[in-house]
Amino acid sequence: MDQEMREILNKILHGQTAMSENIGLLQKDVSSMKSDISILQKDVGSLQQDVSSMKGDISALQQDVGSMKGDISALQQDVGSMKGDISVLQTQVAKNTLLLESTRKDIQIIAEVQQSHYEQNQRAHQEILTVIDTRSSTIESAVKSISSTLGEIQEDNQSFDTIIGRHARSIETIQRKLAKAL
Repeated sequence: MDQEMREILNKILHGQTAMSENIGLLQKDVSSMKSDISILQKDVGSLQQDVSSMKGDISALQQDVGSMKGDISALQQDVGSMKGDISVLQTQVAKNTLLLESTRKDIQIIAEVQQSHYEQNQRAHQEILTVIDTRSSTIESAVKSISSTLGEIQEDNQSFDTIIGRHARSIETIQRKLAKAL
């Protein structure tokens, strides 16, 4: 029985040694786990700071998004206003286009009328020059004829003066003779 007891005690001892080894291993594992938990706690603290920072960033982002929504709303109003302005401008451009076309037609008509008047004036001017040339030739012929006639009249006048001078002397002579005779 002793042997049995010894074996049992041996087994218990052996079990106790194994348990001591296991407890040592467990203690190492617990120590390692404590270290890991400490690291995890630091990581969680860091994550909490990151989450807190992200919350601030998200809050700022939400404010920016809110501001952008306001800006987009203002832009939409501006675009709506611009669409109205563009519509008015398109109407005015259409009116101006019609006015320009009408003005172009009027200018073309005026140019055609001016060209017609110019051509009429050229023809009338040419006719006047022809009439002036014809009349000028006629007047020139008349002046030559009158000059010739005046020359003849001057010659005749000189002849008359000569004849009158002779007659005047003859009359004086006759008057003297008459005065002596009476």
